[in-house]
Amino acid sequence: MTDKQEKALKAWQAKERAKAKRHGDYDTWARKCMKECGFFVHFVGSNEPCADCGEEHDHTTATWPDHLANIHTHGFEQTWKHPDFQIVLAMPPQVAQSIFWKFADQVRAGKRFEAGKDYADVIEPGPNAKKSSYSVRLAWAEENDRQVLRVLIPDPEGRLPGDQGCEQHYLDQLNFDTD
Repeated sequence: MTDKQEKALKAWQAKERAKAKRHGDYDTWARKCMKECGFFVHFVGSNEPCADCGEEHDHTTATWPDHLANIHTHGFEQTWKHPDFQIVLAMPPQVAQSIFWKFADQVRAGKRFEAGKDYADVIEPGPNAKKSSYSVRLAWAEENDRQVLRVLIPDPEGRLPGDQGCEQHYLDQLNFDTD
């Protein structure tokens, strides 16, 4: 194990201990989610234990742009032999969960998702949407030393990262390193 991996492991352990204190027994909660749903969602943002010192402070937002986060699933691989998913565009938890549930329902029904493809009917347009439907694109990404399918969210005009004219705010999803 490298020094970086050991620091990351210690930070993760500190974060999980803090979460368990706030939310009861984390392991019990995770097992319950896995049993009832087949997966669970992990949100990583500001005020998480930092990988350098293990202390909980606002280290993350000092290094991550405000419009990015690390929201990902655990359990798809174990439950359905399908890669987990990750969203890196900051958004309300209920919106991210809704997107992950759309994937979970389809994976549970036997669908396999692939990197490099666009998928419609995953995002529900909001009241101020400029289009009646939006597609997402999936790309391979690394999240804590595991391969996940990163869900690339379109800009308000419906342009996905990699499309000509995609707003920089959304284009940042392509190369955001969450480690």
